[in-house]
Amino acid sequence: MKIQPVKQSALHFSLIENGANMINKNSWNMVSYFDQTENELNAVKDSLAIADMSHLSKFKIQTPHLDDFLASKDLKIQIGQVVNENVINDPGKHIHTTTRISIDELWVNSTSCDSSNEIEAFYENDIAGVELFDMTSAFTGIRILGPNAPLFLSELTDLNIGLDELRNLRSAQSMFLQIYGLIIRNDLINLPTYELFVDRSYALYAFESIMKLAARHNGKLVGIKCMSKLGAVT
Repeated sequence: MKIQPVKQSALHFSLIENGANMINKNSWNMVSYFDQTENELNAVKDSLAIADMSHLSKFKIQTPHLDDFLASKDLKIQIGQVVNENVINDPGKHIHTTTRISIDELWVNSTSCDSSNEIEAFYENDIAGVELFDMTSAFTGIRILGPNAPLFLSELTDLNIGLDELRNLRSAQSMFLQIYGLIIRNDLINLPTYELFVDRSYALYAFESIMKLAARHNGKLVGIKCMSKLGAVT
């Protein structure tokens, strides 16, 4: 039987230094928890929580005929719009999140174990000239959520993060802490929830800077055990 190598986030050792209890899931070393789940949930609901989401599969889809391709799939996605797809059993849970980042590009992040094959099958189209790029190893994902999240994020970027500006199921590309990032708002249980994707080579710098600023907002690191309690597919 072929054994898959264990994958780990660029933040792996920093997370362990911060008290992470790890679990192996889907060939990834992920953070199960830092503290009692109740304490982590309280941080999410009362102030600010931060979670490493680097295990999400990440893809960029590019075609000069994106509008035509989407129309062939009965889809219409505007630039900056976010769509949750492939609902499983529970309407509150999804597998793929698709974001249109430009006139000819989509960004897809996924919790599916077989996301590469699923996405390749969906976007395979020789006529439209679709190109699929696996960005999983190239980008680190950091989830930031809680009532203090919009104010906290406004300290990281010049982008207007206000609740009425970057609304739920919207995205934006900007500079965060002087590095490029893609931010996707995808709320959990009506709490402001943002997923920030940054180049892996800058991930540790971004994470350490985020943690320093988070201390002013009573920020707390949380794991996938807490995320699951909030209804997130991990």
